[in-house]
Amino acid sequence: FIAFNMAFVDYFNSVNLIVYGYDLDPFFFDIFKKEAINDDLPSKKLSALEFTDIDEEINYVASDIKKKIDSGISINNIKIINSGSEYLLSLKRIFNWANIPINLNIKTSLYDLEIGKRIIDMLNNDLSFEEIINEIQDTEIVNKVINIFNEYSVFNIEKEYLIKMIAYDLKNTYLKSPKLDNAVSLCTFDEVLDGDNVYLIGFNKENYPRINKDEDFLSDVMKQELGLFTSNELNRNNRNTLINNLYRDVNYTITYKLRDAFNDYNPCLLIDELEMDIIKDKTISYDFSNFFNKMNLAIHLDNYRKYGIINDNLRRLYVTYDIPYNTYDNNFTGLDNKYFISSLKKLGLSYTKINDYFKCQFKYYLAHILKVELADADHFMFDVGNIFHYVLSHYRDPDFSFDKLWNEEASKCKFSTGQLVLLDNLKEELKYDIDIIKKQESFSILDKYYFEKDVDFKIPNTKLSNLYFSGKIDKIIYGNDPDTGNTIVSVIDYKTGELPKDFNDTYYGIGMQLPIYTYLIKKANLFPNTVIAGFYLQKIINKDKLREYGKDMALEKEKKLRLFGYSNSSNSIISKFDRTYLKSDYIRSLAVKTDGEYYAYSKVLSNEKIAKLADFVESKVNEASSGILDADFKINPKRKPKEDSCSLCPYKDICFRKENNYVDLLPQKEFAFLGGDDNA
Repeated sequence: FIAFNMAFVDYFNSVNLIVYGYDLDPFFFDIFKKEAINDDLPSKKLSALEFTDIDEEINYVASDIKKKIDSGISINNIKIINSGSEYLLSLKRIFNWANIPINLNIKTSLYDLEIGKRIIDMLNNDLSFEEIINEIQDTEIVNKVINIFNEYSVFNIEKEYLIKMIAYDLKNTYLKSPKLDNAVSLCTFDEVLDGDNVYLIGFNKENYPRINKDEDFLSDVMKQELGLFTSNELNRNNRNTLINNLYRDVNYTITYKLRDAFNDYNPCLLIDELEMDIIKDKTISYDFSNFFNKMNLAIHLDNYRKYGIINDNLRRLYVTYDIPYNTYDNNFTGLDNKYFISSLKKLGLSYTKINDYFKCQFKYYLAHILKVELADADHFMFDVGNIFHYVLSHYRDPDFSFDKLWNEEASKCKFSTGQLVLLDNLKEELKYDIDIIKKQESFSILDKYYFEKDVDFKIPNTKLSNLYFSGKIDKIIYGNDPDTGNTIVSVIDYKTGELPKDFNDTYYGIGMQLPIYTYLIKKANLFPNTVIAGFYLQKIINKDKLREYGKDMALEKEKKLRLFGYSNSSNSIISKFDRTYLKSDYIRSLAVKTDGEYYAYSKVLSNEKIAKLADFVESKVNEASSGILDADFKINPKRKPKEDSCSLCPYKDICFRKENNYVDLLPQKEFAFLGGDDNA
């Protein structure tokens, strides 16, 4: 509803009204048409500078600004009008080379900051709004986050949708860019003052004048009826406003490019219409920065090698500077150690992080310090693993209901139709697995259990007080030894993927998932007088073999579920965990000869060696934590014959590893570093 007030019109009929440089929309033009005055444009000859590419254009702008500053023009009276986002990176890069401060007004959303990722992580971990606010130190960010949370505080919204909505708000909430006092400024025409020196860059058809299409909520037909601008009228006004701005009393330098790294561009049509002079011969000054000159030499060499373009300044720069062109040093140049330590409030380590560090220290830096995010992979097996572990953590509950627990966890995931078919097969396999696991446990006199046991403890370190290690043990089976009063403990970790071939790389800190459980049990202090009966992996997803003649398939499936790992060589200890240990139906590679000695293939360790193994793992954890706190993140992937840490590394396209970055590992025999006979 529009109220029409004749007194408003009568008022303007009594005064002189001048409209200059702007077009009135039809509604107001009809009211003020008697008073509207359109002055003729002043006579002013304009010119435009043509550049081959965007870098050449910005190089010229930077060098010309340097000249103006040297001539005494204040840098605060130098402005750049830019309507194309393709310029921001070139402006930032080249002005940095030229040591020209510039306010780029680049908006940064909260979601793009580390705090944005932390907020989403804390929401996923069920922290309250108040707890999240208390974690944020920056006052500006706190206020913005509070404003976001206030939108949802009175509503009861499902967690999944709440996180999506808050993530959207974080992506659309921006921080103010810090503004330099004495700097070139990016601005709009409205911010230009008479007498300013203005560089109108990107004066291309693709950028100027702005084009409107008939795609708004209100169609052009409806706009015409309501007295609003149609898209054609807006386009006419955009053109006229641009022309009016060009003829203001401003010192314009108008530039355009013919291409950037991805696209070709055309000159603005107004160049011909306004009969602007096109200047193709320009002089770029190379008298103010050696670094600027060297970087431009590299750009000119790139254009020559790729496109055969010989820039006028190429020869002059080439004979003046010797640059390491077409060479690179991929080595990580390091961090300021004091700053790195001061930026850490706490540092958490785990098996995965330790493993990544010893496989390649630079991989650890990318994954766990910079937290470089990669394209989402197929999470099907990850989701399946979570479902399996969840059900397996409850199968000994008095009110255990397989279907209820399965459906409860599976409902949190999204599966395709094809994945649901496979999921049904896996569901039946897990049911079968649980029956076998219960049968296996009947072989043991140990009758107490921990499932999904979290183990967290601090690691003493003089550089960082809040350094800790955390791990989760899928299953601990324990019980009292009636003969000695000790607590006998066995550790089992479920594997939905493939089992390791061996543990030969433990010596190098790699693949310590199984040995690390001896360390966790040692540090957890869960039991008095702990004696480890064994530490094992159990493969719970197994591909069915084709039926083999003369073999019982049910028995073969049971064999696949036998534990894979190391047992205590003491008969009195292992017998408490596995009564069938003489020819075990519970543990792979465990059998005793008639003379009482273990077969050579049996994987057994003495109490002393298990203790040594725990101490060795602790030494590797300390070695890794010291290296991390020293900011030692060199590119050093490990390699063995037919094995390469880089082959499956998701970051291999970042580090540009070279042959001399590799560390070749010497062959090691499994746990030989513990000394003596492995089976003793």
